[in-house]
Amino acid sequence: MKINANGFNISGFNLEDVVADATLVFAGASNPAFPAGGLSTTNLDNKVGWATISQPFNTTVDLGNIAVTGLNAVTLAAQLSGLAGQANETYYTQQGVTGHQNFDLIVVPEPASLGLLGLAGVGLIGRRRKRNAAAALA
Repeated sequence: MKINANGFNISGFNLEDVVADATLVFAGASNPAFPAGGLSTTNLDNKVGWATISQPFNTTVDLGNIAVTGLNAVTLAAQLSGLAGQANETYYTQQGVTGHQNFDLIVVPEPASLGLLGLAGVGLIGRRRKRNAAAALA
């Protein structure tokens, strides 16, 4: 999972699973690779947070493979969609700006999912070639 700062100086973020279901978003095996300079970090099965006063970031930060296996971008966004202004809101804080802002989460598919997609693509190409060959013979 990556956070795209869109050029803003990010001094903190909160990613919190707000859906009361059996999915604990951050219960995977990997711990977050927090940006340098973290004054405060949170690493729980339902919440990942980071804050600094000295080293904000303004580029894309890769937190690593911290979400549980099998979550796609749509499901993850739904799990992290807290209501604005609530304590469990997913947000970032920008250095020098009061309040919370929304940011872009970039969900990187796990290697196994990418492999299945590639295999499905190869299968579809093979099926099309076989169908075209059969049509040419008829």
